[in-house]
Amino acid sequence: IRNRWPALHRWNGRLYMLSALALALGGLWMTWGRGTWLNYIGAIGITLDALLITGFVALAWQAARQRRFADHRRWAIRLFAVASAVWFMRVGYMAWGLATGGAGIGKAMDGPFDIFLAFANSLLPLAIAEIYLRASARGTPFARQATAALLGVSGLVILAGSAGAWMMMWGPYI
Repeated sequence: IRNRWPALHRWNGRLYMLSALALALGGLWMTWGRGTWLNYIGAIGITLDALLITGFVALAWQAARQRRFADHRRWAIRLFAVASAVWFMRVGYMAWGLATGGAGIGKAMDGPFDIFLAFANSLLPLAIAEIYLRASARGTPFARQATAALLGVSGLVILAGSAGAWMMMWGPYI
């Protein structure tokens, strides 16, 4: 799309960044303005994700405006990783639940797994995105193969978590 229809790419990117920014600010307001959090550590995780989204929107936008398109691409990939944190949280809970029966999940989302996922839902995809960016830019053949394997395993976990989310969260209500 970027090369064949550049105008569509630009407008789609603007809409994506605006949506991500609006949802991040909405998440901050729901967390701190309305106080709809179950535990303080989870609220800090949401805040960190919102700050990362806001920063990556600004950096991706700035790089595009300055026509530094390679930098823009890297910041946009990072933005996608952290803007998808709520999806990764749901998928993470379902994959963990299928694998362990829900061990470490507290009633108020204050168990060890809940605390881990409050930060891992944005930081783990961001770390995987960083590994991908570094391996694709200057990685050895082994590093590229290991990164491909990591992406494959991540994809399988996302697939399992998505199936679990469908079976337990959404499917029964349709």
